[in-house]
Amino acid sequence: MISKIQLLILLIFFLTCNAGASSIADSTKNQEVKFEGMTRTLVKLLKTRMPGNFTIGDYEISLESLVDDDIAGVFDCDSVIMHYLTEAGENANYEMLSYEIENMIQSRFNYDNSFLYVIVTSDTTNEGMYINMAVDQGIEVPLPVVLHASDTSFSTSFDTLCKVEFNASIDLFINTSIALSGPLNRAVQVRINTFTFELTSLEDEESTNDDCYNTETDSIYYSVLIQNPPETIPFDYGGVKFDAATRCFKLQAGSSWYLKPGGEGDVVNDEGESYKLTIEQIEKGDYTWEKYEYGSVEMGFVMIPAGKEWDSIPDFLDRAELQYHVEDVFDENSLEQIQVCCDLSLSDNVTVRNKKFFFKPELKADPE
Repeated sequence: MISKIQLLILLIFFLTCNAGASSIADSTKNQEVKFEGMTRTLVKLLKTRMPGNFTIGDYEISLESLVDDDIAGVFDCDSVIMHYLTEAGENANYEMLSYEIENMIQSRFNYDNSFLYVIVTSDTTNEGMYINMAVDQGIEVPLPVVLHASDTSFSTSFDTLCKVEFNASIDLFINTSIALSGPLNRAVQVRINTFTFELTSLEDEESTNDDCYNTETDSIYYSVLIQNPPETIPFDYGGVKFDAATRCFKLQAGSSWYLKPGGEGDVVNDEGESYKLTIEQIEKGDYTWEKYEYGSVEMGFVMIPAGKEWDSIPDFLDRAELQYHVEDVFDENSLEQIQVCCDLSLSDNVTVRNKKFFFKPELKADPE
C-alpha cells in the first residue's frame, strides 16, 4: 500500500506541477526542458531528439512515424496518475497505479496488423518509489519504393511489405525525502533503458541466402518463374517497357537512443546501467542524446520486355537484371549503386541520391 505520507507527497507533487500547465510544445530546438510534471516533462525530453529519417530511392521515410505520429506523447500519463490517486485515496496501491498507467499507454496504440505489449510496474525503493513503463509493438507496414536514374534512363516503382518494431523501457524515480525538503526537480530522476526502432523487410526474414545475386541459384530461380509466373512491376528503360519480377529484397533499418549526462562519454555508468538524470539536469540542458543508426537496402529484379512470356528465360534471351544497393540508408551522401545488365546489354549506372518525396503512412485505427 502507498503510505499516507507518500500519497500526500505525490498529490502535492502532481497538483503543483499541473497547476497552470500549458500544452506540450515541441522542444527540439530548445534543449532546456522546463519541469511541467513527471511524465509531461518526460514527453518534452523525448521530443528533444532529432528523429532519424532514411531514404529508399526517391522517398524519405520517418522510421518513428511508422509507429506513431507522436511517439513521445504516448507516455504522457500525469492526468491518469493524478485521477487515480485522488479517487483511491488511502486505498491506493502500486498494482492498481501500474494498471491505470498501462491502460492509458495501451489506449494510444490502436493500429491494425500489429502486436502490442505494454507492461507498467511501480513499487517502493529505499529512497521512495519508481515507475517503469515498457512497450513493445510490431506493425506490418507497406513501403513505397520509387527509383529514378539521375540521367532519366530508367524508372520503376512498387510497394513492399515490411515489419517495424518499437521497443522502449523507461524508469521514473521519486525521492520522497528530497520532495519533502527540497526542490521537486531534484526529487525526480529519469532513466532511458531502451528506446529503439527497427524496420525489416518480410522477404529478408524468409530468405535463406545472404547474397541477392548468388549465381549458383540462377537456374533454380528461373525454373520457379516459369512454373509459377510471378506478379510483375513495370520498368521503363530508355522509353522501352519491361516487366520485372522481384528476385530479392532485403531492407534493414534501425535507430537506438541513449540518454546520458552532458559531460559523459559512455552511454552507461560504471555499473553497466543506463544513467539516471535528475529533472534539474534536464532543465539545465545538462544531457546528451546519443543515437546509433544502421541500415542498408539490397534488391534484385529479373526483367523481360513487356508482353513476353517467362518461358523465354531458359534460353537466356531478352532477359536483364536490375541490381540496387545502398550501404547506409541514413546517410544522405551514400551512393545508390544501380546496375542494369546482362543479355539486354544495358549500361551500369551510379546515381547520386536525390530525395524527392516524403512518405507519411496512414495508420488506421482498429474498429471499435
